[in-house]
Amino acid sequence: LPYNILNVLYGYVFTVRLFNCEHNKDPLKSVQVLLKISSVLSQDLSFNTVQDALQHAIAIVNTDPDLSSSQHYSLSIINDVISLVERRSVVSGCVLGVHGLADVCNMIVEAKKLSKKGTDESMSKKRLFSVHMKVQFLLSWCLER
Repeated sequence: LPYNILNVLYGYVFTVRLFNCEHNKDPLKSVQVLLKISSVLSQDLSFNTVQDALQHAIAIVNTDPDLSSSQHYSLSIINDVISLVERRSVVSGCVLGVHGLADVCNMIVEAKKLSKKGTDESMSKKRLFSVHMKVQFLLSWCLER
C-alpha cells in the first residue's frame, strides 16, 4: 500500500501545482487530472516499488500532451512528494502524507457535488464514490500506522 499512496500523492502534487494551489476552485477538473495521472485510482493498479509507482505516473504525464512537463519539473514534483511523506502529523505521527490524502478526499467530495447526471463515465457520481472510498481506505491505512 505505501507505494500506491506514493502514486496517488504524485498525482495530487502534480494537480496542485498545475492549478497553482487553486485546485479546489474547480474540483471536477482537478479530479480529472488526478485520475489521469494516478493509475491506482483510475485503473486499480498496484505497485510493488517506489520506482514503479513514480515512474508510472511520470510516464503518463510525459505521454499526455496536456500534461507533459520537463524532467526538472518531474523531479520537483518528486521532491514535493518526499516533503509530504516526511511531514509528520502532530496528532497521529503518521508519515505517509495524511494531509495530501485528506485534501484528495475533500477534492473528490466537492467534485461529486458538482457532478451531474449524464456526465461521462469517468466523472460520474458512482465512479467518484468508488475513488473516494479508495482514498479513504488509503487514508485510514496511514492513520493506523
